[in-house]
Amino acid sequence: MKIALVQCPSWSVLTPPYNLALLSSCLKQEGHEVHCFDFNIQTYKHILEKEGEGLWGTSGESNAWLNKDYVLGIITRYASFIDSLAAQLLRVHPQIIGFSVQDTTWHFSEELIKRIKGIDGKIKILLGGYSCFGNPPHLRFGDNGNIDGVCLREGEIPLINLLRLFREKNDFARCPGFICRDADGNIFAGEGLPLSSDLDVFPFADFSGFELGGYKERALPISTSRGCIFRCTFCAESVSWERYRHRSAGNVFSEMEYQLNRYPGIKGFFFNDSLINGNINMLEELCNYIIEKGLRISWGGQGAIRKGMGPKLLEKMKKAGFSHVSYGLEHGSPRVLKLMRKGFDLNTAEEVIRATASLGINTTVNIVVGFPGETEEDVFAAADFLKKNISYINNVYFHALVVLPNTTLFNHREEYKIDLPPENGANLWFTRDGLNNYEIRLKRIEFLKQVVKDKYASNITEFNYYFDLAEDFYNKKDMRKALVYFLKAKSMSEEMADANKACLINNRLSALGKNA
Repeated sequence: MKIALVQCPSWSVLTPPYNLALLSSCLKQEGHEVHCFDFNIQTYKHILEKEGEGLWGTSGESNAWLNKDYVLGIITRYASFIDSLAAQLLRVHPQIIGFSVQDTTWHFSEELIKRIKGIDGKIKILLGGYSCFGNPPHLRFGDNGNIDGVCLREGEIPLINLLRLFREKNDFARCPGFICRDADGNIFAGEGLPLSSDLDVFPFADFSGFELGGYKERALPISTSRGCIFRCTFCAESVSWERYRHRSAGNVFSEMEYQLNRYPGIKGFFFNDSLINGNINMLEELCNYIIEKGLRISWGGQGAIRKGMGPKLLEKMKKAGFSHVSYGLEHGSPRVLKLMRKGFDLNTAEEVIRATASLGINTTVNIVVGFPGETEEDVFAAADFLKKNISYINNVYFHALVVLPNTTLFNHREEYKIDLPPENGANLWFTRDGLNNYEIRLKRIEFLKQVVKDKYASNITEFNYYFDLAEDFYNKKDMRKALVYFLKAKSMSEEMADANKACLINNRLSALGKNA
């Protein structure tokens, strides 16, 4: 069968999408003809060429892509280009198209699917990926007749089974692991499938369908595990994956050798895991393989603050090519860390960060601002921790807390007294006591930004922060605050590459009685 696999924006532009490459390999092993389309990198390059990084959100910023209006503005602006993406897909005459869906890619995927179905309604459209786990409400599967099936868990085995059913019976409505729509529009949820217990059984990822020279880094993604050993309340990893599982060190190393032999231009790997150090023994064993075989590579990824990350292990990791890490510190207040259920104390965090940086390993820490219950005293505590350790940190990556489906915060939002506005609620959520809202979170980030100075980074530009906040106040009829934040956004003219937003700001200011 002819299968197309698609990655829509916004996703990483550093390396090709690992999930598509892995599924492609699994399906080819079954004898299917597979075509991969990374429309994320294609769209990024098109926008970059036309108007620069600003319209994309700069520095790979993703939170704006949760906003449907933001995404529809891009699609409207580049309608002919979006149509050309649909045409690319249809030229290979696929029987089934699978979209890898994340929270930041849903709106774009939905619009592209609408175009495809409008041209050829017989093509079956499947969704899978992290944001499909458990069929969360925002996918609206029951109301979207353009979607024929959603994979509810990890996709390798369920997708293979579904294609076998489709080839044999031209129907897959009752496939285990999927919720599907039959020819009459009836919806059936197949029985659940247990998660794969042995990750070594899957073939190595196949990147032959991607133009590797088109990405920002000469590296390939690789995964050693699925899930997380922690149960942080703001994160969906443990809820979605249920439990932590890892590949054997020998299997991971064999894939490294395989990919390096197949793609000689590759200089390293980015570990696509929730955390690279979920299993310390496996991590050390992998380092032993790399050192003993003399592989000269650079690698890194996301890491957890753990007591096992001592100088001895870090020295071995450095010798094996470990060059960069992003630690999930998340806060500098002991009280907030407990609320988040982080599972470590600040003494351990300080020891791990300093030991890592002392070896010359590029060290980033993530800080989540605005957890429910966070006070100004907690923000000051975070500032004190950052001041004390800033010389050991290359970048501090700030995130205004986002409330996403499948997280404990989302699932228990009544308990946390969280309200989500109907539009862009993941970003613009607030607590009913009035002590936590988007404006407060932004002010706290502004304060912490001054603490870390040139080591500040964020997953969203200040322009987009102010724009979203101004729109929120405008919609709430609080015109005084809307004016303040529209003017702030307008003052950042160097970031206003998005002509749609520039025009909207001018219109809003005019409506508010100010000449743009």
